[in-house]
Amino acid sequence: MKQMTLRLMILLGMIAFGITLAIIVGQRLTTEAMAVLMGVVAGVTASIPQV
Repeated sequence: MKQMTLRLMILLGMIAFGITLAIIVGQRLTTEAMAVLMGVVAGVTASIPQV
């Protein structure tokens, strides 16, 4: 039980770190850079084969 709680805490910490990093990077990007990044994400998502 204690190990499960530790895993949950680590997972929540990693999620919080990722969200914080995304917010900081998102605020510093220009509009054009954000558009390119969204295009890359959309392209990668579209290239994943559907099951």
